Amino acid sequence: MTNRLILATALTMMAMPALAGSITYNFSQGGYAEGAMITGYFVGEDLDGSGELVYFGDDTGPVEGDSGLPEITDFFVHFSGNSLVGEFTAGLADLFGLVYLLDGGPLGDNATGGSEGIGVSLFELEYLAGPGPLGGDPCDNSTVICGSINMFYEGPGGFDETVAWVEVNPVPVPAALPLMVFALGALGVMRRRT
Repeated sequence: MTNRLILATALTMMAMPALAGSITYNFSQGGYAEGAMITGYFVGEDLDGSGELVYFGDDTGPVEGDSGLPEITDFFVHFSGNSLVGEFTAGLADLFGLVYLLDGGPLGDNATGGSEGIGVSLFELEYLAGPGPLGGDPCDNSTVICGSINMFYEGPGGFDETVAWVEVNPVPVPAALPLMVFALGALGVMRRRT
């Protein structure tokens, strides 16, 4: 019995690192004029155990409740474009802030996640989403402005906004699946031998 317990514990411990660590989150935000959409992803890890991912610029110094380490290590956003705002893409270097409450819901939908949001700044372009950067109420997906894009050089027509919140979905970790199958198979073999 002791050998089986040791083996089961070892297999579980082997599987844990594959399940922990950075997670990729896909996100999207619709509701812009002419069916235009924001799509993208970010990669993050809750290093300080706060229950949220926090990133402000290069995170060279700690903020309250933050480890000071960058919890977002990769970022990409794409706007499909419409007659008001042209198509654009941005990366981690253009991200000045991202806060996401790890509650499994959309970004900015929760009163306790009032700082949730995404802030991107390119040359003469700004994309803001969520109540944190927009300085408003939590997104309700119907009346509160939850996203805005401003292309300053396009004049008065270079602006679009939406009331749709940012849908966020974690990408499953396929590398953990083989390890879990192996662990379950080993436990099954051990059970048959008894």
